[in-house]
Amino acid sequence: MDNKLKVYRKESKLTLEELAGMGGTTKSYIWEIENQRATPGLKRAYSISKALGKSVYDVFPDDQEYKTETITITTKVK
Repeated sequence: MDNKLKVYRKESKLTLEELAGMGGTTKSYIWEIENQRATPGLKRAYSISKALGKSVYDVFPDDQEYKTETITITTKVK
């Protein structure tokens, strides 16, 4: 999963260790996420994003394209 964790961490002038402490995780796990070797669950992604003052969607953008379709609903009147 591509993410902007490293960009926002550096903008915030935080070390891996500082962000890990703020996000409730370890320095090595932050490094793994930054280097796309690990993908955090929603709760952990939220904690890390909150520590950076960003939304989850800012730090972990959803780049997947979703197929959308239009559904027409009709009702039969009696």
